[in-house]
Amino acid sequence: TSLAGLLNASASASGQAVSGTWSYTAQPAGGTAVAVNASTVPGAGNYTLTAAFTPADSIDYKSVSSSSSLSVIGNTLTVAANDATRVYGTPNPTFNGAVSGAVNGDDFTESFITSATASSNAGKYLIVPSASGTNIGYYTVVVREGTLTVTQAGTTTSLSASAASVDPGASVTLNAIVVS
Repeated sequence: TSLAGLLNASASASGQAVSGTWSYTAQPAGGTAVAVNASTVPGAGNYTLTAAFTPADSIDYKSVSSSSSLSVIGNTLTVAANDATRVYGTPNPTFNGAVSGAVNGDDFTESFITSATASSNAGKYLIVPSASGTNIGYYTVVVREGTLTVTQAGTTTSLSASAASVDPGASVTLNAIVVS
């Protein structure tokens, strides 16, 4: 939301309006004051908003300024990763998810990271999403992680005997081959 509804100071003396000009600054907590106007959309955070008045008649009226606290609560932007599954020994799939809560035509790009590699053991690994975009500082970002499930690789087993038939009491050799 812009500051249009907040930058509406007026000056008066003895009930009469005093003409002059107003200038406004917003100083973020721990930061430097910057000039703002009615179309300024501040990011989430705490500010000191200052209104400074310069009278048109500087002989009869003095310049004055006044400050007030301003707390801007950002919209919530949810960045979520979908769950995914892959088999041990194969590359990670392309992860996907969703970004929701953007307003004013803001557009965000989502990316994902995981600690799992093709050689990671079977198990569960976090998929951590993040978002980037020009106005991301105006939002409170909520991250919803996904889970990558790495399943065990399948195997093929073959069994062979040293002879197709044997006499009772005779030895036979069995060979088993397990391939992953």
